[in-house]
Amino acid sequence: MEAVAKQLLPHRVFDNPDGAVALVNDVLSKWSERWLLVFDNLDNPEDLPGIVNFFPASQHGSILITSRLAGSNELGQSIELDYMEKEEGLQLLLRSPARDTDELDAAEEILSLLGNLPLGIDQARAYISKRRLGLRAFVAEYEKRKQSVMEETPHFWLYRRMLPGKEKETSLSRW
Repeated sequence: MEAVAKQLLPHRVFDNPDGAVALVNDVLSKWSERWLLVFDNLDNPEDLPGIVNFFPASQHGSILITSRLAGSNELGQSIELDYMEKEEGLQLLLRSPARDTDELDAAEEILSLLGNLPLGIDQARAYISKRRLGLRAFVAEYEKRKQSVMEETPHFWLYRRMLPGKEKETSLSRW
């Protein structure tokens, strides 16, 4: 919100973050043009109840929240994104038709490794492009790095919790 406030009033200095939030809410509440406010990765359960304090009172704007948190659908209209169909995933990953059978097989393996999830496919495509990797090289690197990432995964994972009155841990994510 501080970054948004600085864009709206570049010369204004804020003593605390609450001042920036108040300014953004005030400006967007009075704004007569269309606007979009995005809250990306609202995945911490403790942030969910307080997020409404950041919503401007306006009929001209829209608020987009991305979250894996099941309770986030209580904030308004919800659209759940699922996995991509194979052809869609291949189009996103390759950006052009596969040139040979091995490339197509590697692309399909990548889709499978990523559960056909759009964000994972897009991130893989960007990684492959930035590192100038072949698809088979990406699969090998993914397998190698997956093991090291899994070794560092904390034992207490944010998306599973013991909720009051429950005997077993509950998944807090949509999946």
